[in-house]
Amino acid sequence: MTLSRNRHIFGIALLLLSISVFACAAGPRRHLSQAPATTESSAPAGPRVVKLADAAAMKDLATDDRTPYLTDKIAPPNATRTIYFGELDTYDSDDDDAPSSAVPIVAVRDGDTWRALPLGGAGFVDAGWKYVGAGPRPREIWGGIDTVAGASRPRFALAHSTDGGETFELITFHKPCRLATFFDFAMDRDGHGRATLSLDSDCGKYKAGLYHYETSDDGKTWSAEPRYEPDAMIRADDVPEDEQPDAPSEGAKQTSL
Repeated sequence: MTLSRNRHIFGIALLLLSISVFACAAGPRRHLSQAPATTESSAPAGPRVVKLADAAAMKDLATDDRTPYLTDKIAPPNATRTIYFGELDTYDSDDDDAPSSAVPIVAVRDGDTWRALPLGGAGFVDAGWKYVGAGPRPREIWGGIDTVAGASRPRFALAHSTDGGETFELITFHKPCRLATFFDFAMDRDGHGRATLSLDSDCGKYKAGLYHYETSDDGKTWSAEPRYEPDAMIRADDVPEDEQPDAPSEGAKQTSL
């Protein structure tokens, strides 16, 4: 009886040992929540906060290859001081009309001294400011950032300040199609707003038209997927410099309009 019982216990031990060896050979199991994602959502990423106090001297950022180019500004009382928005652009040659690379910046001026805060990371590569506006609340600033150099990239970003430009909260969005470009921004006093992208032509399953990322809490949260709006219009082309009418020569007779 004792011998039979010992054999039974020995058999169970061997079984447990086999299971243990198999588990070690197979490696640890990954919980479902740890499995790598197979698709990329257009839901916003972030936010992260940057401080204007961390700005560096513009002369240290601008080099022979990088040229500062300011596009927008917001002055008091909508900002604590005049805040400038622009890019550090790099051109392959002096004849190029568009930069080959760009870094978006927020800048301030103290007398003759300029300081600038470069913005980096996904959504800010070769990008610049496509929209800057004050409101709807006092000292609130919104900005839209998208590609300005090279081919359109798959992400765009929003910058939001509630302290007059001293700090900015940065939120990155994944576009429905990388060919989509930043188009418009709106926000009402109740915190309902949208950031809109425009897609000029069909791109896979995404149709040409407008794509609205929406918020109802002043940008604290945004829709995970954009709302689609058809648009059959074709925007006019910009007039290049070489097609501008020549200025009248000195001493030429001017006709009153």
